[in-house]
Amino acid sequence: MNKIKILVITILGLNFNACYYDKEETLYPNKFLVDTSSVSYAALVKPLIDSKCATSGCHDASAAGNLKLTNYNEVFAKKDLVKVRAIDKKDMPSSGLGSSEISILQRWLAQGAKNN
Repeated sequence: MNKIKILVITILGLNFNACYYDKEETLYPNKFLVDTSSVSYAALVKPLIDSKCATSGCHDASAAGNLKLTNYNEVFAKKDLVKVRAIDKKDMPSSGLGSSEISILQRWLAQGAKNN
């Protein structure tokens, strides 16, 4: 019986020794860096909108409901709607946006949605 107790205590001791909790920030330090670099509409936002939103049958020149997103003025005029649908609700575009794409839109909007 003593051997069984020793075996059980040893197994439990090894299991508890193997358990530990690391902070994700320590394991993946670059994941939590905030990118504060300026977001250019022409370089980052327009290509994103063109490839994900202003596609055939969606928000291109033939857009139903007159919601076109083909140039800066159209996107700027609908920036609040873009924020709600693409960032907050995440229901547009229907194909979804990746976290880096959402970050681009968030930074652009936070920086005043400038045409630079």
